[in-house]
Parts: sequence; structure tokens; C-alpha cells
Amino acid sequence: MFSIAHGAEFGNKSLHSKLREKGLQCIHVQSPEQLFAIKPACVILDDAMLATAPLEKWKQSALLATVITSKGDADDKLIVIPENTDENAAISILRLACQQWALRKRSAETQRLLNQKENHVKMLTDIGIALSAEKSLSRLLDKILTEAQNIACCDAASLFLIDDSDPKNPQLAFKLTKNDSIHLDFKEMRFPLNKQSISGYSAIFGVELCIDDVYSLDNSVPYQFNRDFDLKNGYRTRSVLTVPIKNHRNDVMGVLQFLNRKRNREVLLRSETQTMRETMPFDESTRQALRALTSQSAVALENHELIESINHLFSGFVRASVTAIEQRDPTTSGHSFRVADLTCELARLLPQSNVPRFKNLRINDDEMRELRYASLLHDFGKVGVRESVLVKSKKLPDGGFEDIRNRIRFTQERLKRKALEEIIQSGNLANKDMVLARIQKEIDKLDEFLRAILQANQPSILPEGSFEYLQQIAKYPFDSDDEDMPNFIITEDERAALSIRKGSLTEQERAEIESHAIHTANFLKLIPWTPELSRIPDIAGAHHEKLNGSGYPAGKSDLEIPLGSKLMTIADIFDALTASDRPYKKAMPIEGAFKILNLEAKDGHLDQDMVDIFINGGAYKVLEGKDYRREVINSFSGKTKPIDMDLSDDTYHTNHVCDHGCAEKHAHKL
Repeated sequence: MFSIAHGAEFGNKSLHSKLREKGLQCIHVQSPEQLFAIKPACVILDDAMLATAPLEKWKQSALLATVITSKGDADDKLIVIPENTDENAAISILRLACQQWALRKRSAETQRLLNQKENHVKMLTDIGIALSAEKSLSRLLDKILTEAQNIACCDAASLFLIDDSDPKNPQLAFKLTKNDSIHLDFKEMRFPLNKQSISGYSAIFGVELCIDDVYSLDNSVPYQFNRDFDLKNGYRTRSVLTVPIKNHRNDVMGVLQFLNRKRNREVLLRSETQTMRETMPFDESTRQALRALTSQSAVALENHELIESINHLFSGFVRASVTAIEQRDPTTSGHSFRVADLTCELARLLPQSNVPRFKNLRINDDEMRELRYASLLHDFGKVGVRESVLVKSKKLPDGGFEDIRNRIRFTQERLKRKALEEIIQSGNLANKDMVLARIQKEIDKLDEFLRAILQANQPSILPEGSFEYLQQIAKYPFDSDDEDMPNFIITEDERAALSIRKGSLTEQERAEIESHAIHTANFLKLIPWTPELSRIPDIAGAHHEKLNGSGYPAGKSDLEIPLGSKLMTIADIFDALTASDRPYKKAMPIEGAFKILNLEAKDGHLDQDMVDIFINGGAYKVLEGKDYRREVINSFSGKTKPIDMDLSDDTYHTNHVCDHGCAEKHAHKL
């Protein structure tokens, strides 16, 4: 039935009756404003109506309707009926006008749908870009709901994710909700995943549910709408669309739920009457757009889960690596974690300092994580260093001193036996005391040798004269029936080891220790780091480089050394000097460590500005109140690994204390 708006002068009862038979309903109007409510197919103007308002006003108010008049020129919206036109001709003209209106209406609706689809495509493209760039889960979820409301023009939207961490008791996590009309103090909630709720049913069976009015749900469906929220908040939920979120394996991750599609997004639903007037069902075009958004959301959420999984994997790998390193070298337990904390704290303080070149420095979260991982793994290369060298606490290798002591004891016993044989063979008991005195003097000499060797074996600075004395000891013969035993009580290699001026490592062993830096870089380069972590090998591998090019392994200079490596070097030196958990040396007071850092900076090894910020900015205080102790477990026996080391000397030495060698170099200045 088409509606025809007309004035008092149009036609008569006979004509109106014929029009009704043709499906044309006549409605009398007096002003253009009445047309908005009627929305007629055509408007027939007479002189009285034109006296009320001009022709242009009627044409504007007629919207898509065709205007018919006996005056004016015909156009696409104006049909002129000549005067004295008979009824049949008038009816034909009116039917033509109504058909024209119907075509115009269909065309307008088609254009509206095209515009809506074009707008949806543009919105979805923009949303896809935005979602792919978002790294924060909370902001990602918020963006998903906001954009969903914009596409659907709906009053509210909610997101639920499935939590199946306990397969026997899966839950639906109510992660976030947004509502234009009411303010909500939202708190994440969880409830059992079951098919009694609309969202639960959609999640379990992976089906889309579109309900025009949830208050009119048929009792035959397995799910029902819970009205508690509406009753508590004075709200009226009407149209609901629930779309499952599926990953690339077609597994349901959760659901997106949209409530109360509105005619106008800006309208707030303050009453049930207003809700019933302003809301409408979700049409197919909107549902298609929301399905696309849901698919984009699934990709974004899955990407976020993947990134989190990768981060968790890297974090676990880093911790496992540090544990492996510290189990091989229990004396440095906690060192890697302390260096990481010190390095990151120093990095945080750089932009806050008054140093102009650091004023605009910005270290984002990814860069800080990269720096932390590099710091934790800076000694990873020690897995390529022999354990006997890595944990060597004395100049002689493990068991070396005991071998020498056994030779000396053997020699002493042999001297005693020879003395007794000499006395017996001579038969002259008068010479007994003289022989025993001579032998005792030799035994005492060997005891003195043993004490000297014990002292020389300590990784401290050898006193003057020790080298000559060791040469004398090395010439003392060792007489044994075993051809595989040495000819002297100490071998040439043992003498060389005992003659180390400071520390406990030979030149070859020190070179092996220093090789850990290049091992670190090479090992870490084998790991497929993500792009934001790709510099870890270079940063970790350069923590022994010096600004003046005197460091190792590559002899890099200032501009070649990564910023993170420079920071890490300061942290590494400070912890090596002040750590209290190294059995072969006493912790250096903090003030002493500060002096050495400044001396290193003066020598061109460290960045003076960074050292000043480390000290004056209090970066070292980040360690206060933290317990970095790690119990080193022997993986074979399951017992704490014993460490037998002597603390008899107060001198600071640095074979293990600090691979940088700075403490021993500056010890005389402290």
C-alpha cells in the first residue's frame, strides 16, 4: 500500500475509492512537517497547500516522495498534472509517481548499504592495522570493544575468554565490558563454562547467536538470559549478538557479545521505553562486519599469546642459562642477576641526569628487556671454559698441593729410613745422634719448603724473594722407584704456577678465562632472537671492551662499543669488587670500588659520565634489601657443592674477582 499525501482540494470520494482499489492510500495533510511522520510515496499540492508553504519547502520535506502539482516545471522530483486531467489519467500518473518513489527508495537503500559496507571495510582495515600494532593486552581488549561498538552502533559490548588451564574445570573469564549508558566499576570475573548462558553456549558449540529480544527467548532453547544485571543497574537489554572467537585451528578462544544495536550511537538508553524505541535487531550487514572484526580480534589475541609465549620461552631460557653458568661456577652465585639489576638501573638513570648527551635518550620497554637479557647472559660463554680453570681458587690445580705434600712426606720418610740404615750398617752407635741431627735438619728444610709452597699457592701477591726460593725448591731432587714420578719435589710447571705474581691463573689459563667473552657472543648468535632482541649477542659479548681499545675480545673503541655494553662493564666491575659471596677474597668496601671505577675512567677504560651517574645517582642502591644467594646443587650427588678455599690474605686479587683486571692494577693506589 502506497501513501499519497494531498490537500483538501484533491479529488473526490470516487477518485479516492479508485485509488484505494489500486493500492494507493490517500492522507490529508496541511503542512510540510506532517510529511516526516507519514513518509508518503507522493505529495499532491494544491493552491491552499502552496499558500501554507512555498514549493521548495514541500519538496524538501517530501524526502524521497514525488511532488505533484498543476503549477511549475517538471523535474526529477516534480510531476506536473495538467488541469482538467481525467481520473484514469490522474490515476496512471499517481501510480507512475509511486513506482518512481519505490525505485528511488530501493536505490537509496542500496546506496546506504554500499556506503555502510565501504565504511565497514575502511573501519576494519584501520582496526586491523591498529590491533596488529598494539602490544598491551589491556589496551588491545579495550580497542577491540570500542571499535566493535562503532561498527555495530551498539550500546554495549563484552569480551569473554576461555580459561582451560584446568581441563577438568574450564571457565569463562569475563575480561572486559563497555556500556555507553551506564557507568560500571568493572572487575574481571570467572564463572563455569556451561551451555546455560548465551555466552557459554556460543563458546562451547562455536556458534553465532543473534537474538532480537532476549526477554522473549523461547523456553525450548537450552540457554537463557540472566536478568540480574539489568535489575541491579536499571537497564534493559534487548537485542544481543554473540560471536565466537576462533583461532587458526578453529578452536574457540572466547566470545564477543554485542548488546542493544541503536539507531543513533549518541543516544543513551535511560529507560525501557527509550530502549524499545531506539534499539533494533542486528542486521546481516552489521553481523558480517562484526564477524570480520571478531576474526581480526582472534588474530590479534593469538599473536599476543604467541608473543607472550615467546617471551616466556626466552625468559625461561635465560634463567636456565644463568643457572647452568652459576652451577659451573658456584663462587659467583647471583652475580648475573646483580649485574642485570645494576645495568638496567644505570640505564634508567641516564636520561634523569644533568648530562646533556643523555637528556634525549629514551630506552623503551623492548630495549630495556634486551639489555636485561644481555646482562643476565654476559657470562654465558663460561660454559666453554674448563671447570678446573673456571673455579680455580689456588695457583696449583685441584690436588696439586696434595701431590707435592705427598712427595715431600715420602722424601722425609725415605730420609729417615736411610738414616736408620746408615746407623745400622756402620755399627757405630756413637754416630747415631750426629746422623739423626743431620737428617732432622733436612726434614725441617722440607717442612719449610712445604710452608713456602702453601703460602705461594695462595692467589695473593708474592713477597719479595719468593721467586728465588721457589727456584731453590725446584732443584731439590725427588728419589722414587717409580719411573713415572718427577725427578724433583716440584715440577717445572708447578714452579711456574707457584711463581704467578698475583692471582691464581697462568697466562694460558687467563687467556682461556678471557675467551668466555667471544664464546658468549658466538653462542648467543646461534639463538633465533626476535628482532627487538637481536642485539643481545653484540651487547653481551662486548662487556670486556674498553673505550680506549685496550679491552677484549675485539679491542673495540668508544664508538664501536654498544651503549648497553658500556653500562654493563661498570656494573660488572662494581659487583666483582664488592660481592661478598666469593670465598677466595673479601668484599671490597663500596668506597674502594668507587675509587677503582674512577681510576678506570681516568685511564680511558670507562665512560666518566656513566661512572658519575652510577655513583652519584645511586644506581648501586638497587641491590639493597635483595637476596641474590643461590644454593648451588651438585647435580650428581644432590648435595651442596663443597668449596675449600683459604681466606688468609686480605689483598684484592682478580683472576676471578674481576676479569677486567682493574682491581689488581689499582690495588697499590687504594
